Amino acid sequence: MSLSKFTVIHPFIFAVSPIIFLFSQNVNIFLEVIILPLLLIVTATFLLWILIGFLLKNYIKSGLIVSLGLVLFFSYGHLYDILRENFSRYPIFEMHLILLSVYMVVFIVISTYIIKKERKLNNATKILNVVALSIIILPLIGIGQFFIIDSYSVIESEDELEDSNQIAKLSKFPDIYYIIPDGYAGLKSLQTILNFDNSNFQNFLIEKGFFVAAESYSNYERTMFSITSTLNMNYINYIYDETKSVNVINKELFNLSRDTAVIKNFKSKGYTTYAIESGIKSWDTPTRNMKNIDYRFCYTSNALDSEFFSELIRTTIINPIQAKLFATDYREKVLCGFSELSKTENKSDTPKFVLVHLMIPHRPFVFGPTGEDILPENLKLNDNSVNLETTDLYLGQLEFMNFKMMNVIEKLLDTENPPVIIIQSDHGMRIDNSEDEYIQFLSGFNNFKAYYFPHEGRNMEFETTTPVNSFRILFNLYLDEEYELLEDKIYYKIDEKNYQFRDITEILVKN
Repeated sequence: MSLSKFTVIHPFIFAVSPIIFLFSQNVNIFLEVIILPLLLIVTATFLLWILIGFLLKNYIKSGLIVSLGLVLFFSYGHLYDILRENFSRYPIFEMHLILLSVYMVVFIVISTYIIKKERKLNNATKILNVVALSIIILPLIGIGQFFIIDSYSVIESEDELEDSNQIAKLSKFPDIYYIIPDGYAGLKSLQTILNFDNSNFQNFLIEKGFFVAAESYSNYERTMFSITSTLNMNYINYIYDETKSVNVINKELFNLSRDTAVIKNFKSKGYTTYAIESGIKSWDTPTRNMKNIDYRFCYTSNALDSEFFSELIRTTIINPIQAKLFATDYREKVLCGFSELSKTENKSDTPKFVLVHLMIPHRPFVFGPTGEDILPENLKLNDNSVNLETTDLYLGQLEFMNFKMMNVIEKLLDTENPPVIIIQSDHGMRIDNSEDEYIQFLSGFNNFKAYYFPHEGRNMEFETTTPVNSFRILFNLYLDEEYELLEDKIYYKIDEKNYQFRDITEILVKN
């Protein structure tokens, strides 16, 4: 192999830069999820470069062709998103057909020019090397800041759980189920915005002894903020101040979501802890890989079976078949959550705390109202808003959720010692681009909340209590604690890039 071959580095940088960039935008996920995609793309790039170089007898031209192919390959999904947003009335199939045809013509024309060009194209290689390095350097700096530069300011608690003398009390502590149906809208927003009557599910719960809040609001609109706040029984605004960089804030929030006060409290009381994760490997899901969890269900360690890999595929020229590749597996994960939830009543002789995070009725919409398979346009989990085109799909998936939950609740309550059950969504359905500020807030924050508090908690009602107080109330009632209830506050994140919050409590509560 000649020395000139080693000057061709741009194909390999173009190959890894989309993965590095995507990781830099979601740097709080675990590093191992990018290792396999990096190995696959680098190996494929190397083999293509060698093969084309051998056929052309020119590795400089081979590098240029491979780089062209990589740029087209990884840019397809982004360009398609732009076109889809601006020309949504056109059929999906036709839009893909046109765009794929254009990409094919561009690749053939430019590749033919490179092959027929008589000059050695060394200057073009040098320029592309510089361009490629310039593209990747900023994402690498951002990743470095997260893992190295700012790590000194993050203190991760390594305290051992307190040795608690609770053995004598174990028999009186109830089993506790905390079920989070992601993106399940509250009764008020369903009726006001979508004109949907959810009374069938509501009445079922009431007949079973649940208290169902007629009006409830999450403290935050995003899953990471909302669940982290709930499981720490406190607001998280305190970690956002002007002296900290965004990377430090992200890392502190991530650590706080993993090592939660609620889980530690249960462990100190002698509880066995379970997490039903539905296999979700999302960078914005705080219920994955938490500390102090004894047993996990529906979890997969397959690096290709993750939201990161699915999202990476969605940005490429494989975009048209992304949903087909992952939809069946995604359905099975959701169904696994319901299945395992139904089996947990016999899993432990000690009291148990079961945390269940179900990615439903949240997008993507893969279930119809009776559970029939639906193939979505894509499986982009963070595309989480509801618009006029997807209202029926959202409601259909919500109805399927209701059906599955009723079956689960029947089984959980079929016992002499009924458990505590909290069904509480992390946020509402989030209407896309509403011009009415109140409707925008109502759709984002009006969540679903239902409690089954047996024995001493049976007649208690918490109409105005937000999720930040849920476990304060529960611990006071059943685990002999004396937490003070916090003032209910609702915070809207003003800036997507920085952490600035607006208190909108009065806007929602007064209406």
